[in-house]
Amino acid sequence: MSQEWRGKRQMRLRGHRLGYSRPRVVVGPILPASRLTRGSLVAVIGLAVLSGTAVAAPGPTLTTPASTLAAGLSCPKGVKGKRNPVLLVPGAGGNPDLVFSAGLEPVLRANRYPVCSVWLPDAAFGDIQIEAEYVVASMRRMAARSGRPVSVLGISQGGAVMRWALKWWPDLRSLVGDVIGVAPDNHGGSSVLATLCKSPCPPSTRQQIPGSRFFEALNGGDETPGRLSYSVILSATDQNIPSPSPVLIGERDDSNTQVQEICPGRDVDHGHMGYDAVSVALVLDALGHRGPARASRIPATTCAKTYADSIDPAEVERQVAAGVANFNTNYSRAGLFTTEPALSEYANRPAPQPRATLRIHTHRLRSRQGAALSLLAAGRSGHARWALPGARIKIAGHKIITNTSGRAWLRLPGSPSGSLRVRLVAPGLAPVTARVAL
Repeated sequence: MSQEWRGKRQMRLRGHRLGYSRPRVVVGPILPASRLTRGSLVAVIGLAVLSGTAVAAPGPTLTTPASTLAAGLSCPKGVKGKRNPVLLVPGAGGNPDLVFSAGLEPVLRANRYPVCSVWLPDAAFGDIQIEAEYVVASMRRMAARSGRPVSVLGISQGGAVMRWALKWWPDLRSLVGDVIGVAPDNHGGSSVLATLCKSPCPPSTRQQIPGSRFFEALNGGDETPGRLSYSVILSATDQNIPSPSPVLIGERDDSNTQVQEICPGRDVDHGHMGYDAVSVALVLDALGHRGPARASRIPATTCAKTYADSIDPAEVERQVAAGVANFNTNYSRAGLFTTEPALSEYANRPAPQPRATLRIHTHRLRSRQGAALSLLAAGRSGHARWALPGARIKIAGHKIITNTSGRAWLRLPGSPSGSLRVRLVAPGLAPVTARVAL
């Protein structure tokens, strides 16, 4: 018996977790499970047969230099904690200091969520397709550092940026905790944008005109891809992103909630949605429960508050005014154009349909001591593969959670024979069920 396998046997699992602290993303090569004996049986559930060949990171190649993408992520107090970290994505003309530092950021920290934000180039007036690369890199980095799923929250245009990332980079769906849009631009902004773009206007502004090629690509097919919880929080009195633009057509595990459903007659404009007591309560509700935000869980007493707890009203008004000034100052920063940016080549193809896969090595132990199983869970989309940490595996009455490399081990006592039913449930992906012969 090899020293490696002896060490694994010492950590064998009898229906409990094995070698698993918290999930962590693994980007790059995925190595095959090591051969246990010459007589090992290899069973592959799903489509993938993992090889030791190095593979590129899943999804379209990031065109922005890695160092530039890394510099865009800001996590002043780190990402580790007992709750999933949250990535905040600002809208056009905004930056995290002006959009989140007096609102959602202190509220989330007060509720013990590690918080990061992403600084988008050209004050988020550039091509949204490029801005999405910053979200992709930030989510991967946060997941790797924290060892936990990452919840992502986009406000205004930031909602479209995060959705573009989730649609075209398939591994992100395995890294997500919650997807939350606060007054998100999901189908195009108000008629003001079309009026602005009668003259040359910024790339992202032109992309947000209803009916743009960008929105046709973003909303073509499934508007809420992946087995994820999408929460949209909107206001009937938002003049910038008027209803029904924010509304997503999703599944039963998604929600679209107007603050007026909870507090009839409440007046919340676009600039105050990140501070409003009801809007913020819905954010916390989504983060604190399995599934999306639900209006039924918000206390009626919340309607008596203008802003959420931990928010300074005077600072809110200062930030809103500064945000408007910053928008006007940076409006032409990315250049003014008469045409919409061309769609990236990948956006002209069908969106990825990632799948969960599981590889199993079985090895019969001596003297009827049972059988030892080595399992490797991985996601697959086309030729791209990535580890699935935190995936749940049910086999022979045992429940296993994969470790940071997507691996788990199990010893079956006695003399197991016949076939076993195996079920793999990985974050963000459809469950996989099969039978494996021993």
